Amino acid sequence: MKSKQLIRTGFWLIWLAGMIIIWKTMGRLVFPGILALDLPGGYTIPAGFFIAMYCIAWAALPGLVTCIDKRWSPHVMTGVILITALISRILFFPMAMEKSTTQFIIPVPATSELIMTAIGLSPCGWKIILISLDLLVVGMLIQELKYRRLPIQMSLLYAVHPLVLTSFAGLGHATLFFIACLLASIRSSHRSHPLVMFTLLGLSLQMTILSLFIWPLFIRQHNRLFALLTPAIGLLPSILSPPVRRHLLTILESYLAASASPLWLLKLALFLILWSILILRFHPSQNRNTPLDLPTLCIVTGLAFLLINPIVYPCFITLFVMLMVIRPSLSLAVLSLSISAFYVLQGYIHTTGIAYYPLSAQTCIWVPFFICLAFEIRRSASGMRHGLRPTNTDSVSVIIPTFNDQRRIQACIGSITQCKAMEVIVVDGGSTDSTCDLAIEAGAQVIVHDQPMTSGGGRGGQIHTGLIAANGDIAVVMHAGTRMTCEQIDRIRECLARNPEFSGGSVGYIYSESTLRGEMLTAFADFRAGFLALSFGDQVQFFRREWLLATGIFPDIPLMEDVELAIRMKLLGPTVYLWDRVERPLPRGRKENWKRGMLVIRLTTAWLLHRMVGTPDPVAFYKTYYNK
Repeated sequence: MKSKQLIRTGFWLIWLAGMIIIWKTMGRLVFPGILALDLPGGYTIPAGFFIAMYCIAWAALPGLVTCIDKRWSPHVMTGVILITALISRILFFPMAMEKSTTQFIIPVPATSELIMTAIGLSPCGWKIILISLDLLVVGMLIQELKYRRLPIQMSLLYAVHPLVLTSFAGLGHATLFFIACLLASIRSSHRSHPLVMFTLLGLSLQMTILSLFIWPLFIRQHNRLFALLTPAIGLLPSILSPPVRRHLLTILESYLAASASPLWLLKLALFLILWSILILRFHPSQNRNTPLDLPTLCIVTGLAFLLINPIVYPCFITLFVMLMVIRPSLSLAVLSLSISAFYVLQGYIHTTGIAYYPLSAQTCIWVPFFICLAFEIRRSASGMRHGLRPTNTDSVSVIIPTFNDQRRIQACIGSITQCKAMEVIVVDGGSTDSTCDLAIEAGAQVIVHDQPMTSGGGRGGQIHTGLIAANGDIAVVMHAGTRMTCEQIDRIRECLARNPEFSGGSVGYIYSESTLRGEMLTAFADFRAGFLALSFGDQVQFFRREWLLATGIFPDIPLMEDVELAIRMKLLGPTVYLWDRVERPLPRGRKENWKRGMLVIRLTTAWLLHRMVGTPDPVAFYKTYYNK
């Protein structure tokens, strides 16, 4: 076990060292717009050096998450994440604060200047407070992920995100108070503490009027008596404090001036329509059958809120960075990268003293985001058309497709037979050995499915047959060479129970033997399933059985059924990768496995390309894979 940890820990430390170099380089810049980047042909990008380093740090984030050792205990992993977050913030500390840290969307009272003036803080003291609060946010994120039974290493996507580090540890924006209050409110909603929850929402309302539109999402039948606390606490400083009152009047005057524009009025009307639909159609108290929880509703509200703001400052996007840790989103991840083009504006301010925000920079920010958002909306609409309702997660059916697996089937079944509320179904593809007899001895239900490949045979057909025969709320598909534990089965059950909008996902694996090759293969598989949402069958796929049967989307094909299943599950709802460690043996024969691995990559790529232009032929892929 120690040798296994040393190999993966070595990966982590090497990657972390590279990230530290990037953070140190970015933190040494007094201001993001201080260095331009000269391109061939005489082109110059203001703040281009900072933007380039930002993009490198963003691209390196998945590697940092992937290299973390899944064998670490939750306590060790939490400590590593917090220490890494502290180191990164210290490296950004030298960056100078902006002259105005009130550049936030509709910055209603209690901005950083007002707080600093009230308590007599220096910029250095202000940054220390922000860094401490930011570490508290990281800790709350970890606790939220634990509550939802999601992988806590995903908190690194916020803890060391270059946008978060630049906005708070670097430039000292007060937006962090709003993010901390909102996250704490979400945490309080789990524990039914309405007094604390609405008080925190009131404090967040002192930072931005966005909280006024998020506030109704928290109101339920049992807590509505406390709901008035939010507007009372949020508006109290405006009534009692003359400086805050003057600041609020300035904000209102700017919006009254903007209201003269017909385009702004149109965007305001569109925002109010979208927000009304969200409240009337998707609020949990109005529609219990729509599995949208608070983080998802907050994301949708925040995205709609962007419509009424002519300029979106990077510090506001940190809200989505925090929320996408809980609810991963391609469009939000792309936005957290493309928003770096905003620093071109600061580059022009530094070099010319003129606030020039070129159209090319705005295009780079919003076009990629809206393309990805349109794709996600289309996919979500596909799932809503099915009218799926949250299902129970009490029972589990484990389906094991086999073919001549007598040497490993009993150990596979034996690893999970003691789990509660579970059935094991072995679907055999026509084995010529003692696989079926041994499976029956081990306590499994055995079904023989030996249809030809052109008539629903193969592994996909076997799994589909087991799916129809199963009775569990959740279906888990595992290969005969895999070893699971009851704790891992329970985590799947709890994850789907606490995330009712999830359609399914995959678990992840480690090899029983510790080798450099095995750890590299595992890291690649983790990256593929964790960030590309493309899981294979050997990573143990699971899903809500009722949803797949009701929609009939399970791919009963002889090959690539796991890839196709991973793609189709996303049509029904978000999927999750648990970054867990079911055990499987390391394939023997380095040369042969290298060839087999390259063949899998080639066939998977070909399958995905064929899907873009038509319907791939699974039988042809089967013959290619097995050289028939």
